Order: sequence, then C-alpha cells, then structure tokens
Amino acid sequence: KVSLRGFTATANDGYQFLGWSEQENSETLTALVTIGDGDETVYAVYHQITEDDQATVFFEAGTGGALTGEASEKVLKGQYITKVPIATKPNATFLGWNRKNSDGTVGTVLYLSAALTQIPVTENVTYVAAYTDNDSSVKEKFTLHFEAGIGSNPPADVTLPKGTTVALTGFTATAPDGYSFGGWKNEAGQQVTEVVLNENVTVEAIWDQTFGRFTVTFDAGLYGVMKPEGYRESVTRNEKLTQVPEIVEITTK
Repeated sequence: KVSLRGFTATANDGYQFLGWSEQENSETLTALVTIGDGDETVYAVYHQITEDDQATVFFEAGTGGALTGEASEKVLKGQYITKVPIATKPNATFLGWNRKNSDGTVGTVLYLSAALTQIPVTENVTYVAAYTDNDSSVKEKFTLHFEAGIGSNPPADVTLPKGTTVALTGFTATAPDGYSFGGWKNEAGQQVTEVVLNENVTVEAIWDQTFGRFTVTFDAGLYGVMKPEGYRESVTRNEKLTQVPEIVEITTK
C-alpha cells in the first residue's frame, strides 16, 4: 500500500484540490492505494469554489486617512490573508486596526497589522484604521511585553498610547518539544485575549503539553530498496518530518 498523503495537484482558477480517487470522475477520496501486479492510476478530485466557500477581509482608511495597497482580500474560509495595506493620515500616527461591528459601529479593540495575517478568516470582516493625532493631549505611552516562558521567539514589544486595548489574537511564540501554544496569560496567571495599556503590561505564553514524541518508521516492503535504508525519525505532535526516504529500486527477487 502507498500513502497518497503529501501528493497534490495544481488546481485551475476557481477550483480547490481535495485529494485523490481510485475511480475516474468520482468524488470518493482515498488515502491509500494498493499496488498490485500492474500499474495503478489515481485521479485528482477538485471542488469548484463558490461564494459560500470564501470570505473577504475589507480595510477602510478611517476619517481623513488613506490606504496604500489592496483594500480587500478574498480567501477560502479558514485560510489567512497574505497582506495588509498601509494606512496614513496627515498629522497623525497610525496605530493599528479596529474591527467594524455588524451594526456598522467601530470597535475599540486594536488589532496590529502583523497579527492580522495570523488570524484565520471565517467570515466577511472589515477593519478600520486607527490613529492618534500628533498634537493630541494624550502623550503618555505604555509597552506591551511578551514573554515566551519555556518557549522561544516571542513577539516584539509594542508601545502604544495610554488606554489602548490591544487584541492578543494572532500573536504566537515558538513551542518547545512536547508542547503546543495555548494563548497568553497575565501576571496574575489568568488567560487573556486582550489587554488595556493603562500601565506597562507583560503577558506570558501558555504551553499545553502534548503526548510527547512519536517515531515514524519507513519500510521498503518485500521487494523495495529504500534510501536511506531503515530510515526512522522522531517528531512531536503536529511537527513535520524533515525528509521522506526514496524507493530507489523495486525487484522481484
């Protein structure tokens, strides 16, 4: 048996590759194919993308502002946008984005541009640019600091005007072996999804222990010759293999 996992085909515009079928013009997917005495053929299965499969992220410059770059991006639901436009406003400093509510009002929680490309898109959503006037009476600023704990590569510090509410969604750190990222906690140990910068704030990554490490062993089968021979690799849950061995020869001896 041969696993088809990892094998893909390039879909034409308007279609999404789903997997493979052992029958032509069939939508029944298979993950394994048995190699018998002769050649075996599998057929790519595609799904025609409809409006219901997609969602659009819209960006608005805000009053007096202007955007450089695309003001919207449509993606498949569950996927991520790839870019965020640059927002500017005369005599003002760009801070981030506020999400527009369904009733047309604009929320007060700030989403930073770098985080928006890390948030899966599940529905149409609009973000409105937020600024602080350069001549504003609010001059005091505070810093949001990220600690990775037993992990590594925390996000860079963020400094914003006093009173800003910052969304932590989209910010992550690199997990250590045997753990997965589980969000952020405040200095009191409580999990938080947003913080208010009325003072300098530190949040620390939460790490959920996984089920340890797994060993993947490859076997060339009765007549196969594999390179490298007897290859095996140890990985943690959701970690990708660094390589897959190659079957360099099939004999009937």
